[in-house]
Amino acid sequence: MSVEFNDEKRPSILYARFQSSNEQPGLVRWLLSTGIVKTSDQANRVFIIVIIAALVVTGVILYATYGRGQSPLTPAQQQQIQQQLQSMHEGAAPTSS
Repeated sequence: MSVEFNDEKRPSILYARFQSSNEQPGLVRWLLSTGIVKTSDQANRVFIIVIIAALVVTGVILYATYGRGQSPLTPAQQQQIQQQLQSMHEGAAPTSS
């Protein structure tokens, strides 16, 4: 049984897809063409600022939604739940013989 290898110099299709290219990404080209930035380094800084701003906004929204520690129950409902839990705990306590 012999194995033959194809020694062609061109890369496979999958490998060719992931090779780096000298072409700039689309958003960088758009920022450059609109005149918002002058270099690709400035475009990268803009993207980092946008990401940080998005994370801060997400944190503020999550804190406003979940972080305050406010219970959606009224004090009467909280007391009723505590009484139910205490009665369950007392009923589940093992008896000593």
